[in-house]
Amino acid sequence: MENLEERRLAAIIFADVVSYSRLIQKNELRTINSFKSHKSELFDPLILKFGGRTVKTIGDGILMEFPSAVKATEAAISIQEGMIERNRHVKQEEAIQFRIGIHIGDILISDGDVLGDGVNIASRIEGLAETNGVTISDDTFRQVKDRLNVVWVDCGFKNVKNLEHPIQTWSWVSSINNKNKKEVASDIEQDKPSIVILPFKNLSNDDEKEFLADGLTEDIISALSKFKSLFVIAKNTSFSFKDQSSNISDIAKELKVRYICEGSVRSSGNRIRVSAQLNDVETGNSIWSDKYDGNLDDIFELQDQITQILSSQIHQEVNYIELSNIKKRDAVNFKAWELFQRGLNSLYLMNKESLYEAADYFYKSVEIDNNFAQAHSHLAFTISHFVFLGFSENINNDIAKASTHVNKALDCDNRDSLAHEMLARIHSLSKKHDQAIASAEKAIECNANSSSAYFFYASAFLFANRPKEALDPMNKAFKLSPKDPRRFAFLHGKAMILGEMGHLEESVALAREAISTPHGDFRSALILARYCAELDLIDEGQRAIGRVLEINPNFTLTKLRESYFAHFDSRILERFIKNLSKLEVPL
Repeated sequence: MENLEERRLAAIIFADVVSYSRLIQKNELRTINSFKSHKSELFDPLILKFGGRTVKTIGDGILMEFPSAVKATEAAISIQEGMIERNRHVKQEEAIQFRIGIHIGDILISDGDVLGDGVNIASRIEGLAETNGVTISDDTFRQVKDRLNVVWVDCGFKNVKNLEHPIQTWSWVSSINNKNKKEVASDIEQDKPSIVILPFKNLSNDDEKEFLADGLTEDIISALSKFKSLFVIAKNTSFSFKDQSSNISDIAKELKVRYICEGSVRSSGNRIRVSAQLNDVETGNSIWSDKYDGNLDDIFELQDQITQILSSQIHQEVNYIELSNIKKRDAVNFKAWELFQRGLNSLYLMNKESLYEAADYFYKSVEIDNNFAQAHSHLAFTISHFVFLGFSENINNDIAKASTHVNKALDCDNRDSLAHEMLARIHSLSKKHDQAIASAEKAIECNANSSSAYFFYASAFLFANRPKEALDPMNKAFKLSPKDPRRFAFLHGKAMILGEMGHLEESVALAREAISTPHGDFRSALILARYCAELDLIDEGQRAIGRVLEINPNFTLTKLRESYFAHFDSRILERFIKNLSKLEVPL
């Protein structure tokens, strides 16, 4: 009879090499040596770190025991992340990759070996895991779900060999690890436009430039991950495709993404060129590409600049496509996210009717999900815009409504950049200029790649009669989003900044461009009229006033003082009215 020394509760990990037979057939010695190297250099130290032990190796499999489900899961994820990193520069067909299964249950110890259903279940669960993934039993999930900051995907009940009843399993997949603090990805997360940034290729003769290509890729992934409207494939998964010749449609299918960004780095002497291309895999089209040139005197500054530009442009182009696609979808049974996207589509048209339509969509979105931070912050933007454009019938009431939605957005997500931008706008409307500037700074801290955050930062300085401090953030807004749907506002905002700094000719040139830009409002023409008047370009200034009255027939200097520009520092407002008084303007 077998000598059973001990029975105890333990967490069992079983790890197995994917396609081991194929690897052995291709190169037996290399495969065996690689396996031994991974075990001694990665597995063994991590097993020790998390308080476990290696029970035995079984061919290409490794059986491990841990004192708790949490420690076992932490070790398994660390192992997979480590393997992805170790395989970064290994050809796909030569890479040793693992599947891992975990179960917690009773085990029997016999002469140092472990026996029992706990081991059998762990080995069966391992077969359900994805390559580079970790699959756990429901018993394990209950132990770890509230203790680890990990996204778990519910895989449902599975029938497995030699087990009488189906078992429920949950999976950690490297492509979606740590996307949020919920244990399961939400429907909204799954509905987001998905993108992978493939490792940029180093086309230089200098192998040392490899670090720059890799660094750019990592930084762009990190920057895009801050945009909550995107689902960005994690860095480790992205780099698993490094130096491979895989077709992008195959990569998209494997990762279940719609958008793929490719790029390259080429250097010659002290000059460098970065090229990038964004592909819509669903249509097979390249929807955007660009090149960026610079020098290597300050490599880190160059890397930061290119990262900001690329991440903002990619985000903008993906949103544009998604907004176009939302029009084509069936108009029934919308979820909060779909209503939110429709609201964005209306918002970007920037006219009175579209703003009311956008507000209606945002209201419906928060009715469905009152914890949808972005919908609340965009609703605050829309309501406050009524005030800025003179559509508000009760300014104080609308400011109060906007404040309510901003506060709700911040309660839901204190890192929502737009919520802080809207808080800055509300402080500006209340002439609390220092608080407005501080809130805009917080918005940039939340998302340093947001063009609108820099725009509102510049606006807060301008409203406070600090135009010199407003110029740099306004230039940054232009740089991050050169084709922004609100370009007219960027243009007339910069026109006013330069005008208040005394650069009148440049101011007028920008204001002229603003009034010819789609979706512009009466403020562009009003700013053109004001600075034309100061330059004694009376005829052009009067034509601009005609344009103001065409867009806003109810415009008067009284309304300018009491409503439209009431939030400006009194010195800017008085100069504005003084110059407009040179023209024929309704009082």
